[in-house]
This record gives sequence, C-alpha cells and structure tokens, in this order.
Amino acid sequence: MQFTPRSVTLNGGVNVKVKVIFPPKLNSCIISKDVWEKAAYNFNKELDKRSDVSETINRIKVDVYWINWTEDGNMMLWMTSKKDDVDSIKDMRFILSGTVVFKDDSDLVEQIIIKDILHGTLRGEKNSIFNKKNLTS
Repeated sequence: MQFTPRSVTLNGGVNVKVKVIFPPKLNSCIISKDVWEKAAYNFNKELDKRSDVSETINRIKVDVYWINWTEDGNMMLWMTSKKDDVDSIKDMRFILSGTVVFKDDSDLVEQIIIKDILHGTLRGEKNSIFNKKNLTS
C-alpha cells in the first residue's frame, strides 16, 4: 500500500470499519471460518499490490486498506475518510463479488475467491469501490 499527497490518511482522516454483506446466493452454502479467512487473506494480498490506496466512492474520498473476517461471522472493510463523511460511508451498502468453488456436487464451499467489493449507488447500480467501471451491464 502506498500513500500519496491526495491520501485521506495523510490529511487528517478518521478510521472507519463497515460491514461487507454477502451475495444472497451464499446463504444456502456451508462455508467454514477457514475458507472465509483465506479468502480475506488472499484478497488483502492483492490490495497490498496497489500503487495508491485512495479511492472515490459516491464522490467521497477514502483510503481503502483491507478486509477481515470477524469472530462473529462478518466480513469488515477498513478504510479512512474525512470526519464529515463517516456517517455517509456507514450508510452505504458494500457487497462481495467473486467466485465460489464447491467441493464435489455439494453445498460445501471449498474456496472463495474475492475479486471485488461493490457498493450500491442511489440509482440502484453496483459499482466497484476500486475503479469507476460500472459492473451492472
């Protein structure tokens, strides 16, 4: 991770932790804690390769750090924003996007590959928090 002069962290940012929701299709799957932790670990390795942590989500500047699996069964997204933007960020919905690998022909999940984190817009679109490309086409 690299911080640049436009980084919120270097300009008086506040740490924010928000819940990332799972796609509804995963509700019927059997997913172990180890699978979730490995998915978060691998996604964070990809995040660490970025040349800049700064992103803009719904016109709000943030620094996106990492995700982690919590003991109570949630995936959390860690970032920094300006103090005035914290409530707006906490009101946003973030959802995982990626690939699920099942073991044999069962509901048991062998691996989750997180490829992106999406956020909902006011128009009902889902956009990546890491780029400006609209992913709902």
